[in-house]
Amino acid sequence: MDMEVLDEAARITAWLIFGWAGLRLLDIFFRGALGTAFHADRFAGVFWLEMLLILIGGWMLRRSLRTHETRIMFLGYVLSSAGGMIYRFSPTTLAFRPNPESLYFPSTIEILVALGFICMGVAGFLLVVKRFAILPAPLHEWHEMASYFRYRRPYIRWTGYFKYGHFGENESETTDSD
Repeated sequence: MDMEVLDEAARITAWLIFGWAGLRLLDIFFRGALGTAFHADRFAGVFWLEMLLILIGGWMLRRSLRTHETRIMFLGYVLSSAGGMIYRFSPTTLAFRPNPESLYFPSTIEILVALGFICMGVAGFLLVVKRFAILPAPLHEWHEMASYFRYRRPYIRWTGYFKYGHFGENESETTDSD
């Protein structure tokens, strides 16, 4: 793993998390709704749960920058993602009430559509990661990968990028017309 890239991603994510949390608290304050955060009801509990998860996740990301532990970084991302999911889930599932006696819960088709969108996002991510160089690797790993694909798929026509020395060829053996 390239820790420099992961550290930079964690640094940017932590700044975004703390910036978003600050703007959210300012928004609640200026709308005059800060007192509702301290009511003893489920909405206040969900608000503090999501804020704690997001802020603890951001703190863990900042901590991972000092210790360079990918486990802490991963847990920070998981906690902040869980808090963000609760943040997006609570308005539609907990707070939406068309009338006082009703309680909304998504229907089966709504859950399936949401899961379908999640699966499309995961499939798109996997496609992009497998087709494009997302995180740089040491040069020797790229050469090993290219040699592996040259062996496994000899029918692929390689570009000039792999021309010199990557597959046992020597630059002096190639012609000037290449």
